[in-house]
This record gives sequence, C-alpha cells and structure tokens, in this order.
Amino acid sequence: LLYHLPCFPITTDANGNELPTRVTQVANLKNQGKWYNNKAMCEANGHKWEGWRYGAPRFDTEDPKPQAPACEKGSFGRINHLGNVQSSTVPDPKSAAGVADLTAIPHRNNANRFIWTIPTKPKTSTQQEWDNCVVRLRYNISTGDYPAWDDNGAPLYNSSFNNLPPIKQDPYITIGPDPEQDFVSLALNTNQYGRTFQDRSYVFAIKPDPRTDAQKDAGKVVYNLNVRGKRGNIVQTYPAVEYDFVPNDLNVNKGDHIH
Repeated sequence: LLYHLPCFPITTDANGNELPTRVTQVANLKNQGKWYNNKAMCEANGHKWEGWRYGAPRFDTEDPKPQAPACEKGSFGRINHLGNVQSSTVPDPKSAAGVADLTAIPHRNNANRFIWTIPTKPKTSTQQEWDNCVVRLRYNISTGDYPAWDDNGAPLYNSSFNNLPPIKQDPYITIGPDPEQDFVSLALNTNQYGRTFQDRSYVFAIKPDPRTDAQKDAGKVVYNLNVRGKRGNIVQTYPAVEYDFVPNDLNVNKGDHIH
C-alpha cells in the first residue's frame, strides 16, 4: 500500500508560512494527473523528492519489510489479440527462485501472464490483517493515434481538453479543393481509443507459509496451481477459454509443495 507520493509538495515559504497560490497549484496538478513522477521534475519545481514508500508507517519495523511492487514489461502481442503470444511469462523479479520459475513453469506460448510470488506474512502482523487482501485487475487500452504522453510520462491530454479533444466521433475531412463539396466522414469510434475495458477487484486471504525453516533453507518451493476459464466449448466461452489448469505444466522437485 502506497501511503504517500514520492514527490512531497512544498507549499510553504522559508518561514513556514503557507502559500495559498502554491497549495492551489499543487491540488490542480494532482487532480489533472500531472503531478511529478520523477526526481528531476519534482526538485526543479521546488518540491522534495522522498522516493517511494510502501505500507503504513508502522510497517517500517516489520520483518520482512514491505517491498515496492514490481513494474515489468510484458510480452508483445498484436492489437486486440485474444490468443497466445511467444515468451508469454514474465517472472517476478522479487522471487527467491527468480529465473528458476521459468524452468519450473515452462512458458512456451501462452496468454500473457506474470508469475507472482505471494509475500511472506510479517512476524509482527496478525492473521486478521492478511485475511482481507485485495487484487485489482484492469484491462487498459492505450493508443498511438495521438501523442498522449510526453517523454517524461506526463499526460498531454486531460479533462481540460474536453472542448478540444485530439480525436472526434466520425469526423468529416476534406479530400479535395472545395471543403463544402469534397469531404468524407471517417468511421471513427472514440470508445475504442485509450479506454479501460475491464476493472475487477477480488478479496483473498494469505495464510502462513506451511514450510518448515529446514524446507525453506533447502530451497523447497510452494507452487499455487489454479484453474481458469468457464464451462462450455471454445465457441461458447469466447472471448474466455474452456476450463484449464494454470499453469498447464509444472516441473517440480522432490519435496516441493503444490497447493
């Protein structure tokens, strides 16, 4: 859980007096999604870069301490592709097994996926705190039809552009010398440009690791075997898939666990 932004806003003068104009400026930047997301821009605009912090302040003394979430590049898939892709599996860089995950779970050609290593429950946490974990999954579509961000990742378009959008629904364009006569309409549906198709949240619990200290020291791993898809044949379940195991293949060692 991120409990404050890495760029800490400075809204007071050298004597600690609050600057109303500065406060308004900061609020507007945050509301428009333009708040600084890197050290150079943060400090250049007179603010303090504190870096990313995760978890509530009381988590600072936990063992192990909360880690920043992984931010990894997924495998390439063509636009609106619902099938498998090459090199589909992205290993969790924070996993103790690391690249070994790709040996245990052969990626071959599958739907794009990320191997997540379930975090260890800190010794100072209660089980009740780990009985209500939340995962949010969003299927977003970005577009290259217009420059949506600058080189620093700052949005170039926001709600202030509602009266002058970069794209328009079924626009008319001129194709000849007479704009009153030589024009056509483009079949352009703005619903298909830069949008969120799915946004789902799930609540789950993380239970204590069943392995003994000796098993952990010996490198024994717990693999979480799941199912995907829904009932029916491939036509009936489209755009989902038929019931299947995830992962399809597991190369496990003697003494490993499968949940």
